[in-house]
Amino acid sequence: MKITFLIGNGFDLAQGIDTSFMSFCKWYCQRDKEDTEIIKKFKKDISNDYKFWSDFEIAIGIYSDSYNVDSVNDYLDCIDDASEALNQYLIEVTGKLMYPDFKGETRTKILSKLLNFYDGLNPQEITEIKKIVDPNAVGIQFASFNY
Repeated sequence: MKITFLIGNGFDLAQGIDTSFMSFCKWYCQRDKEDTEIIKKFKKDISNDYKFWSDFEIAIGIYSDSYNVDSVNDYLDCIDDASEALNQYLIEVTGKLMYPDFKGETRTKILSKLLNFYDGLNPQEITEIKKIVDPNAVGIQFASFNY
């Protein structure tokens, strides 16, 4: 049996990884890089009123209305620049993480927590889960809804 843990938005923030839009935007807009005038305008526009990634996603759609067929490449340049910057930013913020050595007692504790994910449920629910989950034949997977 495979158990899939769904990790939603906010998991990274809860782990202390600074992936908020405001943090990225500050980093992105202050990067020491020779930008075109279009990229400079884009950075200025996105740094004004957006606090959350969802705000930014909506704004990108609205922002696209200011371009026409003749200037669509300018819009795509802005999106490409932001995407490349986001990749670099994520590499930087995750590169600061300390990954523990998953051996011995640490490994045992982590596996125990994963296999006993149902702790905290009521006794009837735990009984039902234990009927279908064989801890000796479990595969664990993760699906992330983060960027």
